[in-house]
Amino acid sequence: MSKNRMNINTLHKSLLIVLCVVGFAGCGNKGSVESSTLESISSFSISEDELAAYVESKGIKNKQGERYKRTVQAFIEQNALASVISTDPKSLTTSTRVDIKRKRNEILINNYLNNHVVNLVTADFVEKYYKDNIDQYSTRKVKVLQILLPIPQGVSDSKRLGKREEAIKLAEMLRNGGDFSEAVKNYSADTLDEIKWLIEGKGDQIIVDAALSMKVDDISEPIDSPHGMQIIKLLEDPVSEVTELDDIRDKIVYELKYEAKLGELKRLKALASHQVQDDLDKQGLN
Repeated sequence: MSKNRMNINTLHKSLLIVLCVVGFAGCGNKGSVESSTLESISSFSISEDELAAYVESKGIKNKQGERYKRTVQAFIEQNALASVISTDPKSLTTSTRVDIKRKRNEILINNYLNNHVVNLVTADFVEKYYKDNIDQYSTRKVKVLQILLPIPQGVSDSKRLGKREEAIKLAEMLRNGGDFSEAVKNYSADTLDEIKWLIEGKGDQIIVDAALSMKVDDISEPIDSPHGMQIIKLLEDPVSEVTELDDIRDKIVYELKYEAKLGELKRLKALASHQVQDDLDKQGLN
């Protein structure tokens, strides 16, 4: 066996020790699968599936083109260069080993979680979630007539009370058969926006909630809003508008992937808790 081959084998063993000390899965007597995985991570040999995955990551589909050849050659040369450098015992400094561990951990964790959510949050899963939670994507709205009796900011309590009493009398008059549209012209400060759609989740929710609780042709008690005293008349029953899946698919996918990552990370942390505890104990941090 050549000196170069012996040095490479020594490096492989050193990397395996590095992986075992703070490894993602840990070492010990856990079977040949983990050993095989660690060997693969530390090895400078390139398998066919690894090469194919690298080429795919570069977005190359034509395996006969010049770009494919250049990409494969560059990857092989970089790998060989790292292999040659690794034969120098000075290459595995403490700083280098720390960088290897840190980058290994980041790659393993991030890629695992990304693959996990891709496999979980499929198109069918998103569609089912949308259908099962359709109420979340439905918005009710109501059509009303409104009268606004403005109350200026900073007005005294007595004047505010007077305006409220005026609004109470007006609402009572309207409920007794008064002409609402005529009252809008005579009393409202917002005659241009006499007919208005109130949308659930938007605007002043006190007004919206009041309208949603009313029946057609009901006239509300005066409602104290940021703009003054408002009286509304319900013109039609509330209607629901459903946001189509295509309009919010990206938002749903993002939220589901985020929740999936959090859930899986919580599960993994539970599995790793004993190793974390042991390592902290060794460092005297508990």
